[in-house]
Amino acid sequence: MIKRMREAQDRLVQEVWVRRNPDLPLKTPAQLVILASLVEKETSKPEERTRVAAVFANRLKQKMKLQTDPSVIYGLVYGKGALGHPLTKSELTQPTPYNTYIIDGLPPGPIANPGRASIEAAANPARTKELYFAADGTGGHAFAETYDQHLKNVARLRVIEHGGDPAAVDAQAPAGPARAAPTPAQRGKRSASGAPKSAGSAQ
Repeated sequence: MIKRMREAQDRLVQEVWVRRNPDLPLKTPAQLVILASLVEKETSKPEERTRVAAVFANRLKQKMKLQTDPSVIYGLVYGKGALGHPLTKSELTQPTPYNTYIIDGLPPGPIANPGRASIEAAANPARTKELYFAADGTGGHAFAETYDQHLKNVARLRVIEHGGDPAAVDAQAPAGPARAAPTPAQRGKRSASGAPKSAGSAQ
């Protein structure tokens, strides 16, 4: 049974690989499966898969660290159960081959068994410039192209978590001139969810 399942997935991956986006920053079908596994673990909403894939693809193209919590968790437990608590600062800095806060690019292997939808999304991400996403308080995510916009999304989530009105965040005017966009090196210190490396993710 396992052999048949693996053969079926291999056929699917090869089929999708042939139809992949030509500018996808991946070199092999194996890398496609790895990226699809990150998408699989980051969202359960079908309509978000291509956007999550786009965030990771955009980060790979810009040489930004992926900094995705599910891969960090996998490196700590290797799929042998749940972590059992939110990621701590020390865990985010603990070196493992799967700690995408430390390593460059994709982890060395998949962190889950991705389904067809995640494989399709990884092969053909949405055409966006988004680099960040954060939980939106409804089970989905808010996406952003800039770190400043992402900070607002994170602030909105914190307000929701504390029972406040997220509209108050939207109504706030920026204080003073807008900050310059962070350089690629600075952006590399931020997770795909946009949280500072030292503070964990806002998933």
